[in-house]
Amino acid sequence: MLNEKQQEKYRWLSGLSNHREASFSRKWAQRWVCKRAYEFGWSDELFSGFEKFCSYGRGHSLGGGAMERVGKKYQWMAFHEFLARLSDTYQWINRGYSDLPDDDYEGPWQINLRDIDPTIWAKRNGEYKTYHNEHCTWWQPYNFPFPAEDDPKAKAGFLWDEKTIPEFSKILKRNNPEEEGEWAVLRGFWSENKKYSADELDSPYLDGWFRINAICIRKGDFDSLLKRLKGQTLCGPSLVSVPSTQHEGFFGEYPWHTIYKHLSGWQERQDNSRDRIPVKHFVPYAQYEWESGGNDYSIDSSLRFNVPAKELIQEAELKRAQGKWGVGSMGEK
Repeated sequence: MLNEKQQEKYRWLSGLSNHREASFSRKWAQRWVCKRAYEFGWSDELFSGFEKFCSYGRGHSLGGGAMERVGKKYQWMAFHEFLARLSDTYQWINRGYSDLPDDDYEGPWQINLRDIDPTIWAKRNGEYKTYHNEHCTWWQPYNFPFPAEDDPKAKAGFLWDEKTIPEFSKILKRNNPEEEGEWAVLRGFWSENKKYSADELDSPYLDGWFRINAICIRKGDFDSLLKRLKGQTLCGPSLVSVPSTQHEGFFGEYPWHTIYKHLSGWQERQDNSRDRIPVKHFVPYAQYEWESGGNDYSIDSSLRFNVPAKELIQEAELKRAQGKWGVGSMGEK
């Protein structure tokens, strides 16, 4: 017996049980998005034929879903406009997380709605097809001197010869041949192998790798750290906890944006954690991460690479090199 306006009022009032805040109607949102898509220009006359034939079988073809419906693209545009209207007009509700502050709305990354990173044009990491490195660079010039011949004695000699261990004093400090000045290598991983036969059981292959994890500690903690780590194996990937941009922070926003306000290179001592640094220390680098998949066709594979720590960039006034739109340099002051 209620009219349309009264029905909507009842629906809102009935949703106020348990003293919870009223939330926006999902059905109203869907209707608004649909209406807005038509206003953007979608019509059955213009696009139904194209969508029927060109978007047919999406997700099962060789394109892997790259051919999207025109109407769906209009819907995405409308959906993001709707979210913008919500964020400008309505109050954000704390979702009750115990591990992070959630009282205020800061941006779409809080609800995982950033599709692509428009501030970087790299489509993949430099060497992405294999776990092993194939190309040396000026900041990593070393190659393991594997024996050329498939000889068991030569292989055994290589494994036990301490001369094959890299001279790290030359690996940690490098000179860029294109400019003056010495650079310190703060983080890196190098891995290569040599196979002597397609059948590894007939002819075992040789494998070599090393890892670089630089940290900064207070001078007064050096003797204590040396004593605590003496005799331990320090090659585990979890030895140093590296801060991460957490997948939805844009590269061009690093490190000034509010999304990185909780990111810090300073790590507290880890007394109760195995294979961790037992003194307070500073990690002078962070890892940029952006995952592939979903609606993101701007990259061919997930991106992961190292950048200077937020504190280093801010205190040394480092700037991103102009005109480098891929994984550019952050070495200019």
